[in-house]
Amino acid sequence: MNPSDTVAICFFSLVILLYLGLLVYLHCFKKIYRLIFPSPSPMYTEKFFGDKLKYANVYNSLVNLKSDQLLNSYNLERVRAIPYVYLKNKYSETNNYLIYFHGNAEDMQAASQFMEHLMKTINTNIFVIEYPGYGVYEMQKNMSSNLIEEDALTLYDHIKKTQKLLDNQIYVFGRSIGTGPAFYVASVRNVKGLIVMSCYKSIKTIIQDLCCGFGIIIVFFFCLPDIFKNYERSQQVKCPIVFIHGLHDTLIKPYHSNYLYTNLPRSIQTKSQIFIKERMTHNDYDIDNDIACSILELFQELRYQKF
Repeated sequence: MNPSDTVAICFFSLVILLYLGLLVYLHCFKKIYRLIFPSPSPMYTEKFFGDKLKYANVYNSLVNLKSDQLLNSYNLERVRAIPYVYLKNKYSETNNYLIYFHGNAEDMQAASQFMEHLMKTINTNIFVIEYPGYGVYEMQKNMSSNLIEEDALTLYDHIKKTQKLLDNQIYVFGRSIGTGPAFYVASVRNVKGLIVMSCYKSIKTIIQDLCCGFGIIIVFFFCLPDIFKNYERSQQVKCPIVFIHGLHDTLIKPYHSNYLYTNLPRSIQTKSQIFIKERMTHNDYDIDNDIACSILELFQELRYQKF
């Protein structure tokens, strides 16, 4: 073996070791999820929302806690406190409630502003949910899509219990990355309606679309997990769905919404609607014309009553 062959073997061995080390770092230490959920710098503190800021506690027990008395009878340790904001409707008394899962480049501060504006047209009370590592929600060591889904379901059950609500009073709304937990909750609970804005088939399919389709190479080399499988969860949803997507959305292309809508079970598709908005992109849209009007087209019970 000549010296040049030895150098080449050493070089390629080093590249393979570095590649394997990167995979171990990304997957074993859960760093892959920080790439998928790049939380922004916190835009608010606990004082910002005042008494609108609430918490749902998660305990280190598999016990089904049905009452405060039962809770006190166990020696439980709080694992985490999931923050959310309760925006009570300022314009009318209503028995409609909406749970909102925001996008991944914002936190509850920006999401609440969006919901406050939407509330001017949509007659509902609104809960805005936070993700681990965002805003005041301290980072969890085992950050994952499973944790976000677990939080989403915990919050749904917590809100339903504390507000004494029925499933048929609750709508779920997800935007962008938030359509993952939104589809999940709607697939395992009997919600009144589901609203998805800029949704996707799965996270992997978004990445595959990047760089004119060359994102599939990124998925392959980094062994990216196929998380938030909306193409599967949409098959299990039992309520009407409103799909809203921008025609000029280059981050999550509108074919994702078209695919999910087209492949819904026939009994659900006939009760659902899809809106591909001509002047809308991923982040540029008119809240009233693009979002509110689309929602009210299907869920007319959310209209304000005119006297």
